[in-house]
Amino acid sequence: MGDTLDLLNGVGTQAIDTHVTRLATELPVGLMDLGAPVARAPEALRANMVCIKSRDPDAVTRLQQHLQA
Repeated sequence: MGDTLDLLNGVGTQAIDTHVTRLATELPVGLMDLGAPVARAPEALRANMVCIKSRDPDAVTRLQQHLQA
């Protein structure tokens, strides 16, 4: 675990946060382009999470399979 922490510290928390936040900004756009019902917070409140609004287990399974392909 020490090597992992050394790697993360070497990259820097700000660089990691910037990268993850960029991914979490781009992913919902792509998901919405595919027709996924994405829950989006106002710009100022966004974090590095992406939430899908769906109560359809089959649709969620198809999305999961698509993302893993």
